[in-house]
Amino acid sequence: MEFLVIFAVCFLVLIALMFALVFGRTPSYRPSNEDVLALLAQAKGTHIDSVKWYLFLGVPITHDERLERVRLKAFEIDDRSSIQPDAGCPYDSQSRQAFAELFDELESAIAKDPVVRTF
Repeated sequence: MEFLVIFAVCFLVLIALMFALVFGRTPSYRPSNEDVLALLAQAKGTHIDSVKWYLFLGVPITHDERLERVRLKAFEIDDRSSIQPDAGCPYDSQSRQAFAELFDELESAIAKDPVVRTF
């Protein structure tokens, strides 16, 4: 009798695991153009959400080459910037200006994209 109870519990756990593996999906980081624009707007301002920002800088973007180039440029700006510990934003005015130029560049590139609607 104990064997049947243990077998039934193990069988149910295996079935649940199988469903989780079949119907689950792998976690991925896929920021949209608007997400990156919002992050760059924060970076050129005085307040930045550091968790989202360092996630953006640290994780490669594989689904969009343009966003990956923007991420790499932002990483270079972050790498060469001087730290301002007393201000709300960790970047100096020169770095914020570079982020503003990067923001304008991405915004103009997005404006040139054709509008795609799926029905």
